[in-house]
Amino acid sequence: MTKIREAFVAVIALCVMVTIPKWAVAEEIVIRGFPLGVGENLDDQFLAPYYSQLAALAESLRIDPLAELVVRGSRDDSRYRNDHDAKNAGLSVGRADLVEKYLVQNFGADSNRISIETQLEKGHGDRYRYVSIRLVRRFGSLLARIDTLERQINSLGQQPLAERPQPARKPEVNDFVIEMTAGISTTPFGAVPTGTGAFVYRRWLYIQGILGHTWWDSRSNFSGRRLYTWHRLAGGMIIAYPSFSRPVGLAAGWLRHEDISQSYYRYVRMTEGPIFGARVSPFKRILVGLYYNPMKRVIGTDRAKISANQFLVSVSYQLIGSGK
Repeated sequence: MTKIREAFVAVIALCVMVTIPKWAVAEEIVIRGFPLGVGENLDDQFLAPYYSQLAALAESLRIDPLAELVVRGSRDDSRYRNDHDAKNAGLSVGRADLVEKYLVQNFGADSNRISIETQLEKGHGDRYRYVSIRLVRRFGSLLARIDTLERQINSLGQQPLAERPQPARKPEVNDFVIEMTAGISTTPFGAVPTGTGAFVYRRWLYIQGILGHTWWDSRSNFSGRRLYTWHRLAGGMIIAYPSFSRPVGLAAGWLRHEDISQSYYRYVRMTEGPIFGARVSPFKRILVGLYYNPMKRVIGTDRAKISANQFLVSVSYQLIGSGK
């Protein structure tokens, strides 16, 4: 594999070298003698002596895909009436822009491959008021990057396999899964075996249904009579995990708890209301819920007698699903 990579790098380097002309040296034309205060408007005759040189640069730009033109406008520090070149940066830009437009309009040069720079010269006279046009070929940095890449590949190939850096693996997460659990939960009237089913979106959002029912008898007093009752629980919650890496989710939903008489086949006590809390997973597939149940309806018993049971705890085991 290392030899294949080395061959690939060598082919790239060879292709680059073949496409680079032998005259791959920066060329420059300097147009001096700009009048004082002239930034944007200038007689075309001023550039006429440089016509052939400008045409050659534009042609080089056309045939060489790696070439660019850098146009630098300069100003001197001569005083010119109230203003002077040293204080007027627009003169440098205007002079460079004038030459750039001349190249585009007269020789068809690609303006996207022409960049403009400015320069302040510490000197007096027209020789310091100039525009330089340099042809630059951007292949030197490419060859340097290829050489660096080749050294890195060779160094990596000499490392033992165990020491080679491995790409970080992102956890595989399905968009939708189904979770089912079985466990036990407290209620205002006692403990209830429960089962849950949830639609899970990317292991951070759970839409969960809850059902619970006892199979043992409990005793309850109703209208002076002692009844044998079962407990039943039903409701739903939405659980969201703010952090993917931490198994702590925030829960909110609605629960209904019923104490059902075996004689009447209907509830003799009932509570119903919202539920808020958190679900944590201290161990793999073990889920613990801690909830507060501010009851909205209480039927068949005094609310004060169950106020201490508004804090609910559930423990369940994850049967199906790859959730938290």
